[in-house]
Amino acid sequence: LGSNEDVDSSAWEKLSVTGCQLATGVRLKNYGSTAAMVQIAQTAAQCPVKGFHLEEGEEVFLEVGELHNVFVKGVADNATLTFIAS
Repeated sequence: LGSNEDVDSSAWEKLSVTGCQLATGVRLKNYGSTAAMVQIAQTAAQCPVKGFHLEEGEEVFLEVGELHNVFVKGVADNATLTFIAS
């Protein structure tokens, strides 16, 4: 359980700085007032220009084995994403 309350639009960043191994994946919710993009990659350099677009209030479940492979980028500055990893 966690949140990233300052997702900027300038560059891709990890959803969680701590990361962990996951059994099933992570549920993300855009809790902020601006849209965000989500991408799965090994490094930020591997992320394309755009990712999966997540509007305000939307949520998505990603089947991923490592939390540190989830990258986020705001459409505008100060996007807020909450997550539950399992």
